[in-house]
Amino acid sequence: DSGGGGCSGNPAGLVDLFDGEGGGAFDTGGGFDFDLSEGLQQASFLKDDPLALSAGLAVLWLILGIVCCLLVVGLAFFALRCYLLPGWYRLHEECLRTGGGGFSTLFSGQDLFLNMVLWNLLKGVILFAMFLVALVPAGMLGVGAVVLESGGLGIGAALVGAVSVIAATLYVQPGLAFGGEAITFDGLGVMEALSRSWELARGNRLQMILFFVVLGLVQAVAAVVGLCLCLVGVFVTAPLARGGADLAATEAYLILTRGIEVTENWALLSPDGPPVSAPPVAHLSDMPTEE
Repeated sequence: DSGGGGCSGNPAGLVDLFDGEGGGAFDTGGGFDFDLSEGLQQASFLKDDPLALSAGLAVLWLILGIVCCLLVVGLAFFALRCYLLPGWYRLHEECLRTGGGGFSTLFSGQDLFLNMVLWNLLKGVILFAMFLVALVPAGMLGVGAVVLESGGLGIGAALVGAVSVIAATLYVQPGLAFGGEAITFDGLGVMEALSRSWELARGNRLQMILFFVVLGLVQAVAAVVGLCLCLVGVFVTAPLARGGADLAATEAYLILTRGIEVTENWALLSPDGPPVSAPPVAHLSDMPTEE
């Protein structure tokens, strides 16, 4: 309407415009002269081709259906995980205490299902916010790299982003490591579990980072060994390594909150194997406090 000749009435002229052959619409101040309604009218060929329209709608519905199915499956696995986690932790404690565990213990976490759902949602929100905050400096540098068309600045933005995310993860992740155990063994609420987990990480972050790095390396080695066993071996070695790593994490939480002395009654760690009737691990609130 303002008289520019960039791609007036011709949608195909948009390509020429961005290639620098659009008649100087941007250079002369004439503006972009393409009428959207006219472009939609030119796209009305779909009305004349019912088969193409039906195929397009079918593809769209197929994509939406796949997304919905993936969402439902993801929510189902999330709910199942939250249901099993308390029993999974209790099974660790039972194995440490008696040297073995009952299968029914794994399905004993229905009383803490809601708290575990809320804890995992809170943990996800915290980690998402951490990534956003950590990427702010890199994002600002990235915008500068685009504006200035500087490849070096773009590489610097990528490096800053990687360093920021790694540093933030190493600081925040240990503080979130033991929230599920705090809910399971000490009967804490979601916010109390966050406070307990964060408090346990204070002063122990370096040790916890090294601890979880070692567990990660063990799982990685187990996965490689399983892949070397005709590939199918990974379905045995990976779960075993994951189970051992989770057992070690539960043991670490119990030692941090109950003290190393409690391991004297743990059959799994005792060379002489104390009796299986050893008392279960008490809640932290039941432990005696020093005056």
